[in-house]
Amino acid sequence: MIRWSLVITGMVFLLGILSCRSRHEEVKYVDFSKKMNIQNYKESRNGLLRVAVASMTSPKQTLVYYQNLIQYIARKLNKKPHFIQRKTYREVNDLLAQGKLDLAFICSGALVDAWAKGIPLRVVAIPVINGQTYYHALIIVRKDSPYHKFDDLRGKRFAFTDPLSHTGYRYPLYLLKLRHSSPEEFFRTTFFTYAHDYSIQAVSRGIADGASVDELIYAYLKKTTPEAVKNIRVIHKSQPFGMPPVVCPAQLYPELAWKIQ
Repeated sequence: MIRWSLVITGMVFLLGILSCRSRHEEVKYVDFSKKMNIQNYKESRNGLLRVAVASMTSPKQTLVYYQNLIQYIARKLNKKPHFIQRKTYREVNDLLAQGKLDLAFICSGALVDAWAKGIPLRVVAIPVINGQTYYHALIIVRKDSPYHKFDDLRGKRFAFTDPLSHTGYRYPLYLLKLRHSSPEEFFRTTFFTYAHDYSIQAVSRGIADGASVDELIYAYLKKTTPEAVKNIRVIHKSQPFGMPPVVCPAQLYPELAWKIQ
């Protein structure tokens, strides 16, 4: 009796399923014998030139500065440009480490950090600007401020750019180390702007009393939009540093890396 009751119960359950199916749309069958061509995915991915620019300037300005160059490089490689932006230098380094980029314009400090963490990067180019392969960090203040040297900023508000920025963070830390001090001891408050033009704006608007910025960004703004730096005065200039490099992941296809270079 128990065996017959199980059979009857099973038949009732099956009939219930069939009746529910008849009241709904027609059943769709999946043919697992049909396989996707993985090569098509690779070709689609390789049809893009994936480029990132470390946030040395605000996102809007970065696009203005680099889009023509990126489009030119992509056109020469017969690829479509895919411009990727991230807020911090570390996020761009992470994308490089994961092989999600073909090319990146990064800060010299970010390169040092990547190598220190074992991220294999290949330097494919070094910018040459006005015949020079080096640049400087600038300590800036408002033009109408009473500050004339770095020590005058003790107890004041200071803007850093990014934790991996050489000119916007590492260099002022070096100045503090020479004074056997730290940001917490030397300044009243500090904050990160995550873009050199934002640091310049912070000083110009009186949000910060001082900042350390990239000389290249400062010079470009002074030439193209002088009103952006009209309230700014440089009180200190660093020794020369190597230009921010252009890099690609070391695991990138050698032929593509060579073509990019």
